[in-house]
Amino acid sequence: MISKKAELPIPQILAIVMLVIVLALVGYWMYSNGIMFNQVSSEVVCKSKLGFYCNQWKMASYQTKPGGQDFSAACGTITKENKDKYYATDCCSYTAWALSVTPTSCENLS
Repeated sequence: MISKKAELPIPQILAIVMLVIVLALVGYWMYSNGIMFNQVSSEVVCKSKLGFYCNQWKMASYQTKPGGQDFSAACGTITKENKDKYYATDCCSYTAWALSVTPTSCENLS
């Protein structure tokens, strides 16, 4: 009889190696696209940023926006080239209120 002690479980080793490769590729894809890695702030954080933005804008008597920047824009319109135009690019998913920041909405925030 031939002893199976020295036999290597090649199919199991290959399956584990392939699993590690697939997980690494999925992890890299998620990291490079910003998925699950703090691409978008929570709404509480964004509301806090909005309060700070509105306070700065109010101190300037609503004449000039803080840093000359709009608060945010829709996520699809923010690029690497134009992200400096916005104060809180990470709040882009809250377009219901993040895009419509006006002096009136800032006054109603309090």
